[in-house]
Amino acid sequence: MDTDAPTLNADTVSNVFKSSFKHPNSRLNKEALQLSCEFLRLFTVEALHRASEEQDKIESSLTDESGTTTSRKELQVEHLERILPQLLLDF
Repeated sequence: MDTDAPTLNADTVSNVFKSSFKHPNSRLNKEALQLSCEFLRLFTVEALHRASEEQDKIESSLTDESGTTTSRKELQVEHLERILPQLLLDF
């Protein structure tokens, strides 16, 4: 894994998993936690890439009166909502 790549806090991921365990004695081993963190990181990065592409597609269809493309430079919830169904099917 690239050392400059963003990471997820393993303690946070572990606490989220533990909060959903039905049995109080359930445990999460170190390797499973690392793999889960990497999977969630990849899922998040892919979601951001797809939402960014969706934003670019929407912005390219919007033009102002002078014919130039307007640019918001921010991802909006609508961009994530548009890509979410296919993203969930792909993962």
